[in-house]
Amino acid sequence: MIQFLSKNTKAIILIILCLYSPFLISINFQRAFSFQNDLLFNSNSSITYELNYTIDYQSYKVSPTVFEIWVARVENWSVDQSSEIHTQINPDNVVNHTLDEFDIYNNSYDYFYKEMEGISGDQSFNLQYNYEITSSGIKYEIPDNLTLDDYDKNSNLYQFYTSYQPNLEINDTDIINTAQSITDGKSSLNEMIEAIYLYVVKNLQYTVLSIPIGAAAALSTKSGDCSEYSSLMVALLRTIGIPSRKVLGISLVNDELMPKYEAEVGDVWSYSTEANNIPGHAWVQYYIPNMGWVSADPTWGNSLYESGQDISQYLNQIDYLHLITTIGDYYGMGIDPPLDLLDSDEEGMPEFPFFYPIGNSTNYDFTWTLDFKIIEVNFAEDAPTDWITIFLLAVGGGSFLLFALIGIAAIKKSKSSKKEYYR
Repeated sequence: MIQFLSKNTKAIILIILCLYSPFLISINFQRAFSFQNDLLFNSNSSITYELNYTIDYQSYKVSPTVFEIWVARVENWSVDQSSEIHTQINPDNVVNHTLDEFDIYNNSYDYFYKEMEGISGDQSFNLQYNYEITSSGIKYEIPDNLTLDDYDKNSNLYQFYTSYQPNLEINDTDIINTAQSITDGKSSLNEMIEAIYLYVVKNLQYTVLSIPIGAAAALSTKSGDCSEYSSLMVALLRTIGIPSRKVLGISLVNDELMPKYEAEVGDVWSYSTEANNIPGHAWVQYYIPNMGWVSADPTWGNSLYESGQDISQYLNQIDYLHLITTIGDYYGMGIDPPLDLLDSDEEGMPEFPFFYPIGNSTNYDFTWTLDFKIIEVNFAEDAPTDWITIFLLAVGGGSFLLFALIGIAAIKKSKSSKKEYYR
């Protein structure tokens, strides 16, 4: 067909097509990058790492003392993470060691009781775990037609996770009014959850606190850290009747507290009390009928909001850099032996992310280290192939090559014609 066109027409078509081909390729590279970004929350994307977890306590008291500690084990949690202990080295001369496999939230705890013998005897406590853990990216699609009426409101799960607990003051007037105002006119679970998430993300100012202050105080001061972001979101969700809970653990970040999404085999993270760099973190889960527990991280959503990025990235989804250590809101119920909360009339505590030790208050050293090493990376190897991207890339690349060859042929023909003319 090209041979029937005039030389000027051929030239115009060639120019247009040559300009168009790089544009087509550019579009497809953008699609490819977008697809890669989606891998962050793809359930086929995961990292597997070895975790060496060590607790050291050394008493320097002259007289004998007692050391007790409850240590949360890193557990399997549905599709979020799988965990296996390869080795566990317990301290010497322990008087009592028990494993409580399930508290009310299904957390597990090792309990140790050791008598320190004084300055001339055994004064040390050393506990070591070696785990292999796989953390996965999760993205949930909540059906738009689900409403509060879809819950079994007589179930134990619903009753427990919509109730008052310390730091989750769902009986507070401001919390009640705020929750009702945020969700007014919204009927689906999706709409209500999104409205509450956006409110927390946009209205709290990130401020590092030494102790958790709870949802009511966070709402009043409009400030807090990850604990307050999570507590406020949970309290608002519970107030309108959506079962929810806090999640505690570690966020795998570098020295600048930035997540490393492009994880590679051999990457390491090292955290310790000595370096004062342990990135403890809290986020949120809410229960959706016929789906189970769905995750969100309003704190990281706020970070995206402050930097002008898409804050919905941490709504109804979570990445593979969130390591769960414990789940729940107020710890103490179901822990055996019971937590010995010194100088407190409370029966539990609002946060139990790692361990709870009791020893002498002076003349001791206490160190805790967490060493992670990535041993396997899987970025959506089993994800469905993006055939549209592949097709368009092939077409774009093939078109560019074809038009380049046509251009070269046209130039050669033009030169040949000129030679014939001058002969």
